[in-house]
Amino acid sequence: MRNLRNEVRRIVQEELNSYNAGRGMLLELGDGSAKPYAFDSIGSNTYQFITDSGLRYSVYAKATDLNYLEVEFKANDTFDLTNRGEMYKVMATIMAIIDPMLRKSNIIGIVYSAQAKGNDGGKGRDRLYKLFITSYAKQNNLKVVFTKEVGGVTGIVFATFYTNDNNIPLRTKLLNPSQFELTKNDLRFSGDLDLTNTDITYLPDGLTVLGSLNLKGTLIALLPSKLYVKNNLNLYGTNIERLPDDLYVGGTLFLSNTSARLIIPDGFDVAGNLIMDFHNIVSLPKNLTVNNNLNLSHNKLLTSIPNGLRVGNDLDLNGCTSLKSISNSIKVGNDLNLNGCTSLTLLPNNFRIGGYLSLIGCTSLKALPDGLDVDGLNISMCKSLKTLPTNLKISGNFTLKKTPLARLHNEYEIRAMIEANGGYIKGDIYTK
Repeated sequence: MRNLRNEVRRIVQEELNSYNAGRGMLLELGDGSAKPYAFDSIGSNTYQFITDSGLRYSVYAKATDLNYLEVEFKANDTFDLTNRGEMYKVMATIMAIIDPMLRKSNIIGIVYSAQAKGNDGGKGRDRLYKLFITSYAKQNNLKVVFTKEVGGVTGIVFATFYTNDNNIPLRTKLLNPSQFELTKNDLRFSGDLDLTNTDITYLPDGLTVLGSLNLKGTLIALLPSKLYVKNNLNLYGTNIERLPDDLYVGGTLFLSNTSARLIIPDGFDVAGNLIMDFHNIVSLPKNLTVNNNLNLSHNKLLTSIPNGLRVGNDLDLNGCTSLKSISNSIKVGNDLNLNGCTSLTLLPNNFRIGGYLSLIGCTSLKALPDGLDVDGLNISMCKSLKTLPTNLKISGNFTLKKTPLARLHNEYEIRAMIEANGGYIKGDIYTK
């Protein structure tokens, strides 16, 4: 029984000593009173310094493929913690060595492995790492979260997100550190990540956002590879010039007011909506698929719609004043808005859309295509349209206000003309 009491007393005292030592170290590191030793670079990613007691320390620090800084240190070629009284200055020296590396824009955190190292199974080293990482974060006004991995612990000190307060670039505090998770191959964020109007210039490859990602008004010009956004991705007003082939957006992709040089890869697939209104894109990629709505309205430089476009719901081309033609291979699941496309001269024969076709103000359009098949049709203010095509099929209403046809014929005559040419209209006709 006495041996058991002594063992319990020893364990409690050891933990108390460890707590007090750690608390003292954190205070000393935090107020900057611990001065680092002089150190030298002795090779690729390796540094060396000697303590007051003569211990020779080597520090290894290298950026990983995931843009984390891997840090390791030894004293006299052993992982054992020796002469703990010097650890204040030792940790201050390690911080001084890695600080320039941490300030590089592509480093997003610290990776270390303390388990099963040293004569205490790595527990002491783990506490030291956490102390100096926490201290570094505190000195730089950052938050920190520790994420366990197989064979190690990751100290995520900061992400590579920059802001500009009082014209002084600072690392952005983690919006919610518990939402970041380092997996084997990427960095994962569990909610919405809003970086609107920050000075961010870089995102890590393999970033997964399980909510929406908002980059509106940022300085970012290149998206990372394997970027996965479960919901919406907002790139409004950015200088992005190319979308990665492997980009995934599950909701709406906002590309309005982005670079006129934007390149969208052929065969690009958007799971939700694609919003590109008020853009200056000159051409669209071949075989573009948008599974919900595609908004290209008021694109003044767009001249044609290429082969293979697939739109699951509505296609909005309102105000595309340079648009002249549309490929006969496009598929539109619901409504097509071509209002104000003043340069449009023709539509493909046997053109069919799943919903309503609106051609209001298409002043250069001289004829409708034979075999046109729509749910509803509006050709109001198409001043060059004077005849109707063969096999015109309209399942809903037909509106043709302020047109030569409406001036020359009444509703009954127009219906008769459609039927005489092999077509039909099931809804009403509006000429006034």
